[in-house]
Amino acid sequence: MENMKYRKALDRISPYAFGKTMEDIKKEYHLERLYRLMANENPYGSSEGVKDAIISAISDISSYPDGKDQELIKIISEKYGVNREQIVFGNGTEELIYLLSKVFIDKGTNMITADNTFFAYEAGAALMDGEIIRVPLKDHKFDLEKIAESVNENTRLIFLCNPNNPTGTIYTEEEQIKFLDKIPAHIPVVLDEAYGEFTDEKQFPDSFKMLPKYKNIIILKTFSKIYGLASLRIGYAISSPEIAELIHKTRTVFNVSSSAFSAAAAAIKDQNFIAMVRENNNKTLDYLYSALDEMGLSYIPTNTNFMMIDIKDDGVEVTKELMKKGYLVRPGAVFNNMKSYLRISIGKIEDMKGFIEALKIVLRR
Repeated sequence: MENMKYRKALDRISPYAFGKTMEDIKKEYHLERLYRLMANENPYGSSEGVKDAIISAISDISSYPDGKDQELIKIISEKYGVNREQIVFGNGTEELIYLLSKVFIDKGTNMITADNTFFAYEAGAALMDGEIIRVPLKDHKFDLEKIAESVNENTRLIFLCNPNNPTGTIYTEEEQIKFLDKIPAHIPVVLDEAYGEFTDEKQFPDSFKMLPKYKNIIILKTFSKIYGLASLRIGYAISSPEIAELIHKTRTVFNVSSSAFSAAAAAIKDQNFIAMVRENNNKTLDYLYSALDEMGLSYIPTNTNFMMIDIKDDGVEVTKELMKKGYLVRPGAVFNNMKSYLRISIGKIEDMKGFIEALKIVLRR
């Protein structure tokens, strides 16, 4: 191992730290139940039709999956008014992010994104030994003007997260169009809309109608969040056919399972489930805003199923104390300049009431 040769770009990347298992935490703190408020998962599960679809897919478990699932690709193309050649499926949008870095990033080139956003953008660029240009958020939002000003002759890729993870903020359709007009047509702009279904803001961009004009945009969507299929790992990219072909060249042949394809097709058909999740998420957010206001805590209003709370304390220590009470949250210390924050996923309202009471006790200590 001492003389083993490997790509030195890997020295820039830290493996994902999974931490303790749920069972380990339960045993350590003698807990009967844990509330997972750290991974932005859907507390309402998934559409009932998903289970039947998975059972049906299992009957053909010995066969390789269809790399371009015909039913799902038909549904998506009709839903967004795009051609089938524009759609690429991935093992979650995270795989697609890495594939895009493989397509466009090389040593001597750069990728631009915000300094506080989804970690995979930087990891993908670092893997390809590219330079990373981080533009600070402005009022917890992507500073599109500064990002446009940061573009140079070596820029090969721009990642925008809307709504942004971890802040839950959005930029508007008008702002997106103004930004795209400034970016040279040869530079791909990735519009990661993993949480887009949670917002009902009228000013949220309709990125799909921009595809005919802006051939350099790549829209990312996922079934992990509002559709509740996180464990099945399926997302998709929609772009120009030319960009889609490049992505296909980098992906493995069978990167998405048959079960995931079948479950996603069932999930996207059930828009009543999506409406229920969004409605309950908004009701729970109203409760949280009110409870946090009463506690005198500030927070970043969110357009997603998670939010950032400024507890004016050591977020890491408060996270540990909340874990002892059965509530798993993410400390703001994992993000830039947010050490006094907690990022919490929005669970069911009864779970969040328990969280608020636990938070009150921990902060009083």
